[in-house]
Amino acid sequence: MNQNSGKCMRCREAGMKKRHKKFVFGRILALTFRAAPVGVSVILLTGILHSVFLVLQTVCMQVFFERVSAGNLQVLAAARHPTEAAPGWGWLSFGNGGILESILILAGVIAAGLIFGTVHNAVVEGVSFRVVKEFNRRLQMQTARFPAEAFEDASFLERHENAKKGVEQSVFFMNICFLIATYYVPYFVLMGIYLAMLKPVFLAALLLIFLPVLAQQRYRSRSFAKLEQETVKDRRMFEYYQGCMTKLEFFKETRLLGAYHFFERLFLEALGRYGRKEWRVQVSSGVRQMLIKSLTLAGYLAVMLLFVWEVWNGGVSVGAFAALFTSLNTMFRIMEELVCGHVGRISENYGSIRNYAAFLDLEPVNGTSTEIGEGNPEIRAEHLDFCYPGCETEVLKDVSFVVRPGETVAVVGENGAGKSTLLKVLCGQYLPTGGCLRINGKCTGELRWEAFADSLSGVFQNYVRYGMTLFENVAVSDSGRIKAECAALDGRCMGTGCEDALCAGRMKEACEDEACEKTVEKILQKCGFPVERMPEGLSTMLSREFGGIDLSGGQWQKAAIARGCFRERGMLILDEPTAAIDPLEERHMYLLFEEICRERTAVIITHRLAAARAADRILVMEKGHLVEQGTHDELVRAKGAYWRMYDLQKQNYAEFVSG
Repeated sequence: MNQNSGKCMRCREAGMKKRHKKFVFGRILALTFRAAPVGVSVILLTGILHSVFLVLQTVCMQVFFERVSAGNLQVLAAARHPTEAAPGWGWLSFGNGGILESILILAGVIAAGLIFGTVHNAVVEGVSFRVVKEFNRRLQMQTARFPAEAFEDASFLERHENAKKGVEQSVFFMNICFLIATYYVPYFVLMGIYLAMLKPVFLAALLLIFLPVLAQQRYRSRSFAKLEQETVKDRRMFEYYQGCMTKLEFFKETRLLGAYHFFERLFLEALGRYGRKEWRVQVSSGVRQMLIKSLTLAGYLAVMLLFVWEVWNGGVSVGAFAALFTSLNTMFRIMEELVCGHVGRISENYGSIRNYAAFLDLEPVNGTSTEIGEGNPEIRAEHLDFCYPGCETEVLKDVSFVVRPGETVAVVGENGAGKSTLLKVLCGQYLPTGGCLRINGKCTGELRWEAFADSLSGVFQNYVRYGMTLFENVAVSDSGRIKAECAALDGRCMGTGCEDALCAGRMKEACEDEACEKTVEKILQKCGFPVERMPEGLSTMLSREFGGIDLSGGQWQKAAIARGCFRERGMLILDEPTAAIDPLEERHMYLLFEEICRERTAVIITHRLAAARAADRILVMEKGHLVEQGTHDELVRAKGAYWRMYDLQKQNYAEFVSG
C-alpha cells in the first residue's frame, strides 16, 4: 500500500473508535435482525414467555406450600382436640383451594416453561446458522472492496484476522444478548418485584452480592480485549507454521526437504509466546474471580440466614419461605450462569466483536469513477514509480509507454527487472507511488477498484487450482456471463407458461447444458485441453480431496488459459502463460494467443522471447527502468539488451539440440 493510502486508512479508523464503543451492540443486533427477522421475533417472544413461566413456578410453589401447610395445621388441630369434627380430605380435593389443584397448576406452569424453553433453543440454533452466513458474507464483501496491495500490509492483515475471529464471537454475542434481553432480564425483574413485595431487604441483599461479580467481569473485558490486540501477530504466525506442516500444498516440499521439524520448532515458539501472554491474563483474572466467588458464597449463606430469621419472626409465611428456599439455588445458578458464564465469555471476546464491527467500517482508499468506456482501452503509463510497502527501494523507476487500443505488447526482461510489479500495477492491484497509469485517459487512482477489475481478463503464472468441476474451473471467471445466458433462456421458457419453481430448476440445467457448457468445451478444445479424456467430461471434479482427479501441470495451465479466454473483456493480461506447457505444444499456444489478442488490448509478460515475437511491440525492462521498446526486428538490429537476451536464448537452445 502506498504511504498516502495507508495514512488515510489509519485516520479513518481513529475517527471511529468512540463510535464503536457506543454502537457495537446495536450494530451486531441490527445485522442479526436483518438476516432473520422472523426467527429473531420468535426468539424474543419465546424467551420472554420462558422467563415469565419460570417466575410463575416460584409463585405457584408458594401457593402449593401454603396450602400444604394449612392442611397440616388443620390435621394437627384435630389431633389436639379430638372432640371437634375431623377436617376430612377436602383440603386435598379440587376447588376451594385444594392441593391437587395446586399440583396440576404447578405442573402446567413447569410444562409450559419447558416447552417455550425448548422452542427458544431450537429457533436460536436455526437463526445462528443463518446469521453466521450473513456475517461471513458481509466480511467477504468488505474484504473484496480492498485492492491486492492491502493484503501485503501487516496492519491490514491483523485487522482482517481479528475480524474473522470476530464472526464466530459476534454470533455467540448475539445469542447471549437475546438470552439476556428475553430471559435473564425479565426473570430477574419479575423475581425482584416478587422479592420486594415479600420483603425489600431480600432484593437489596441479592444486589449487594452480585455487584462485585459485575465489577470483576468489567475487569475481564478490558484484560482480554488488550490480550486480543497483543497476541494477534503470534496467533497468525503459529497458524501459518501449522499450515506449513499440515496443508497439502506444503506437504511435498516440507517432508522431502526434511523441513518438518524446522517448522515444528517455529510453531512451538510462536505458540509458546501466545500461551505465556494468555496465561498471565488468565491467572490474574482467575485469582480475582476466586476471591469474588468466595464473597458470593458468603453472601449466599447470609441470604439463607436472613430468610430463616424472617420466618422465625413471622416476617414471611412458611409457604413463601419454602418457595424461596427451593428457588434460591435456581436464582444463584442462573445469576452465576449469566454473570460468570455468558457475560464472562462476552468480556473475554468483546475485543473480537469490536474488531469485526471496526473492519466493516473501514473504507478502502478507492476512486469514485466507474466509467472506463467500452471497447478496447488505451493504456498510458506516465513516469511510473513504485515502491512496496515498508521498503525504500523503488522497483519501478520513471516507466513511460503507451499501449494503443487493440495493440498487443510484450514485456520482457531478466529476473528482478520489474516485470511482475509492472503487471500488478497494470492489473490495478497496486497504485503507483509516483506518476500515473491511465486507462482511456482516466488515472487508475480515480477509478473504483471493482470497476477496473471488471474491465480486464487475464491468465496468470500462479494460477489457482480450484477444487471444483472442470466446467466451474473455467466458467468461474465470468459468472455474470452465465447469469446473462440463463436470463435469456429463462425469458424463452417463461413464455411457455410453466410453473416458476420447476422453470427455475430447468433453467439452471438448460443454461449449463445448452449454452455455457458448449462455449466452455469449445474454448477448452481450442486451448488443447483433452476434454474427451475426462471421466465425466465437463462435470469431472478436479480435486482428489472431493473424490475427483488431479491434472498435470500442463493441463492445469491450459484450464487456466481457457478461464481467461472465457472472460471476454477489452483488456487482457497474460503472465508467463506457457510456463508449464510442453515445448512441443508451445507453438500451438502462441498461435492461440495471437488469435485471442487480435481484437483486444493485450499485455504479455514473458521471459520466453519466442512468445514476445508475436507481439506488435516489445517493452524491455532492466532494473526497474524501461530501457528499450520496438518490434522484434527493430530491437535485434539495435543490438541492445533485448538482442543480448535473444542471442543467449538462441545459443542455449542450439546447444541443447546439438547436445
